[in-house]
Amino acid sequence: MDDPWDGIVSFLEGTAEAQSADRGLREVLLGVHDDERVAQVNDRLSGPLRELVKRAKRTGALRKDAEATDLGVVVMMLCLVADIAGDVAPQLWRRYLPMLLDGLRPGGKLPVPPIGEDDLRDAMTSHKQRLLRVGQHHPG
Repeated sequence: MDDPWDGIVSFLEGTAEAQSADRGLREVLLGVHDDERVAQVNDRLSGPLRELVKRAKRTGALRKDAEATDLGVVVMMLCLVADIAGDVAPQLWRRYLPMLLDGLRPGGKLPVPPIGEDDLRDAMTSHKQRLLRVGQHHPG
């Protein structure tokens, strides 16, 4: 897209829409079943997202301290909304996206630095392993 902010909004909306409609896709993107597949998805997305973030910062549309991993975390937040409320309110993520987008706009100071790409992948892997352990202890 010509406007990088529109590109960010389009990416987040499209990702949230697809994942709210398809639990299996959400699980694939979060690496629930296949570490190799999530690595492939991350590799394909990380370069374009970094470039989009750079462009949006250059135009002043995105806060200077935002990083591509922040967009990944926003996607995870929206996925959690879809996981929790999807059966009763499948469009609820649309309420929270504008709030999250407002936080990506310039202004203010964030109290902690962003998570790095490798640390984010490690955190996702650890989370998945915890979920698998809980599932093994609580079958059903």
